[in-house]
Amino acid sequence: MTEKKSAAAAGASELKLSIKGMSCVNCSNSIEAYLKGAEGVKDISVDFSSGSARVVFDESVIASGRIIELISKLGFEASPEKDRASGGKKIAGKETGGMFTDPRVVSAVVFALPVFVLNMFFCQWRYAPPLMSVLTLPVLFYSGAGFHRKAFVTFKNRLPLTMDALISASSLSSFFLSVFLYYFKGSHELYFDSSASIIAVILIGKHIEERMRRRSFGSLGGIIEGMPDECTVEKDGKQLQISVSEVKAGDTLVIKPNGMVPVDSIVISGEGFVENSVITGESAPVYTAPGGSLWAGARNSDAIFFARAKASGRDSYINKIENMLDQALLKKAGIQKTADAIAAYFIPVIFFLAAATFAVRFFALGQNIEFSLLTAISVIAIACPCALGLALPTAFYFGANTAALHGIIFTDPDSLHAINKINAIAFDKTGTLTQSRLFVKNAVYASLPGLDEKGVLRLVASAERYCDHPAARALVEYAKGSGVEPDAVVSDYKTCGGLGITALCDGRKVAAGSAKLVEPGSLAGGGGVVFFASVDGTVAARFELGEVLSAGAAETVKRLKSNNIEVFLLTGDVEKNAMTTAAACGIDAANVRHSMKPDEKAAFIKRLKADDPGRRVAMVGDGVNDALSMASADIAIAMADATNIARTAANIILTGSGLESAVKAIELGRKMRRVIMQNFFWAFFYNAVLIPSAMAGKLDPMQAAFAMAASSIFVVLNSTRLKKI
Repeated sequence: MTEKKSAAAAGASELKLSIKGMSCVNCSNSIEAYLKGAEGVKDISVDFSSGSARVVFDESVIASGRIIELISKLGFEASPEKDRASGGKKIAGKETGGMFTDPRVVSAVVFALPVFVLNMFFCQWRYAPPLMSVLTLPVLFYSGAGFHRKAFVTFKNRLPLTMDALISASSLSSFFLSVFLYYFKGSHELYFDSSASIIAVILIGKHIEERMRRRSFGSLGGIIEGMPDECTVEKDGKQLQISVSEVKAGDTLVIKPNGMVPVDSIVISGEGFVENSVITGESAPVYTAPGGSLWAGARNSDAIFFARAKASGRDSYINKIENMLDQALLKKAGIQKTADAIAAYFIPVIFFLAAATFAVRFFALGQNIEFSLLTAISVIAIACPCALGLALPTAFYFGANTAALHGIIFTDPDSLHAINKINAIAFDKTGTLTQSRLFVKNAVYASLPGLDEKGVLRLVASAERYCDHPAARALVEYAKGSGVEPDAVVSDYKTCGGLGITALCDGRKVAAGSAKLVEPGSLAGGGGVVFFASVDGTVAARFELGEVLSAGAAETVKRLKSNNIEVFLLTGDVEKNAMTTAAACGIDAANVRHSMKPDEKAAFIKRLKADDPGRRVAMVGDGVNDALSMASADIAIAMADATNIARTAANIILTGSGLESAVKAIELGRKMRRVIMQNFFWAFFYNAVLIPSAMAGKLDPMQAAFAMAASSIFVVLNSTRLKKI
């Protein structure tokens, strides 16, 4: 059972549930309304599209079993989501069998089909009406029992009426109207086929809709499901097969060729290529050696790795991503709240329109009672609040899962509305446009007797290999890249209070650092970050360093500009470094701000928005140091790795390699927004056109049932376009 305590909410527990049997967004609204009135329930959020719920409750007042019991009383099937650490497979509320493994569907099809044939071709046969009435009974009261039961419970408890009420009312009305017409008036113009078809078509339509969603939801969820339940660990020289849930941090894992990494870990021995597409979105295999990281869900190639587990059970990075998506799904965007509010009034309005239609036709126009009732039934059968409820969450789920597989995580549905209007974007420098490391871009040497350039480089790099400063690491990498091995014997190594280091290398005194430590003499000058080196007290070299640009930084800026998005650089670094980075990325010098403190960055973003009310600003930073400025922006985009993703508060989190993900996030966000708007347009257009058609007598109940089922299927089908960026 997924039940956990939150330190933030004293005495509160959290319960995650899978709920089956919801037919429309009003079902989730009814569950929320019902449980909010239960003593001990502090908060509840139910997502209709994924069939999942999150309940925060006081376990000293109400037990988790009682919560499940209350939901079951409403006619829904509720069960705790299985804990991933126990090997549970989780796709909330999804059926695992095919359409015709459901006896309700089988019964509906088997009995509704002959009713349809009899009514279409043999309606004047003397035995046709009684036979149709008998065949309709199992469809109506067995296959449709769930609709009637939930309609009665919601009505009894004065909860928001659901689509079940529409289906129940239209199918029962068609049936009893036909019974009246035949058994009391002897008419053969009957509607048993409509009664049976409404239930059969709706059940089949729901299964098709569910199947489409289940297939499309298989992106990130499929990876979680595909995770191994068992793994190999080495203990006391023996290899043992144990459940992944039993793995403890520090255990030695044996990851065999073509296997999937079960738990986040660090390579102890072994080297080879690993495919990390689930983590970074990059399909190209990455070479991994001892000391490298392996993330749960990554696919091993043909290597054998011995690795030390960094996490226990399935408490891994991939689970953090899925948990974030789960939380995002349970958040309702402003437009969804509006749609839910409309849906809450939708069904009562439909019943009113149906009653008004009957009254006008029968009393005002003097039409016969059969046609008047049939028209009213058609109004009930055609109405569909499902499409309204599916419009946003279904598109968001498809798009968010696709984005996650490309290293992009949307944590907030409301960001879809803001990202559509983004016309300015501000970047932090270090850790965003540039990596947190330096490289030697130029080296200038002085002429020293008996010591050539490689000799100087060897001595200086030998001393620097004991220093952890980014400049020192850059110099050691530069030496090795130049074919110089820093292998001199080092002694008397000292650090000089942030100015640099001194040491004896092969008996010669070496100093490396700023101009305050090493007098540059004739080597003074240089651009960017500069440090100097001396040998035996004589200046020997000047090393000019540059920051390593993040992959695709320049291309990202170019693409943003092509989309008419203004690009800014906000950094705490000095002017020289800021301008160098801006020039390398293609950012206009006028849009660069340097030497800024965190509060100054936030103030600048607020000023940008105040100067132009139409400007919508996104801030891209590392998610920690730039928290203040990100909070001031309309959209916060964080560059996050697996170590800090859980601590990052942003609308969009980029875990992929390269800044191109920022552009992809904006483009995908805009595409998601378009699909959502199309879904809402269809939902409103469908009801706006077909309800008046039904009131005008242009549709019979059976045609209305087909149209109702088709509307939801269309919304899901349109949302599947988001499976590709």
